[in-house]
Amino acid sequence: MAQRASQEAQRYAIDNRVDIFPFVRRYFQNIAMGEVAKSAELAREMGYLRPSDRIVLNRFELLHIAKEEAKALNATAYRPPLHQRQIAVAGRTGIATLKAAMLNMREGGFISDHDYDIGCRVAETLCGGDVEAGSMVDEQWLLDLERKNFMELLATEKTQARIEYMLKTGKPLRN
Repeated sequence: MAQRASQEAQRYAIDNRVDIFPFVRRYFQNIAMGEVAKSAELAREMGYLRPSDRIVLNRFELLHIAKEEAKALNATAYRPPLHQRQIAVAGRTGIATLKAAMLNMREGGFISDHDYDIGCRVAETLCGGDVEAGSMVDEQWLLDLERKNFMELLATEKTQARIEYMLKTGKPLRN
């Protein structure tokens, strides 16, 4: 999503100045509020799917279509790109802005302390960590941030309770 936000911001850049924050904020709100897509098309609009992702309506055809796509990639000698793209990130400024908004929500009783903690980690990941606004990072940088924050959250009892509740009921737990 950070990469998609960067690409969207590049399209609207004026004089090579990119304000990525409005695009990051939209994706952040989806993640932080636990927005769930009710259809594949809505998932695409929300940024959970790429425009190029294939949508299969019949779940019994999923395996067959996946196998055919894998065969097609093999037939065309597909190789993943060698160079990772540089992604513009919102940096410390974006993180601070998102944290301020979440702090207001927490103080207003709209989110719990754990929601705030999760949101801060999502903000850090989406904004590229402790870097200047507009810095360029590669995909591995963002993946490392995501892994670090996820593993730290996974070590908490409240996160484990949320995962367990979601697996049992299919609904989010707000603890």
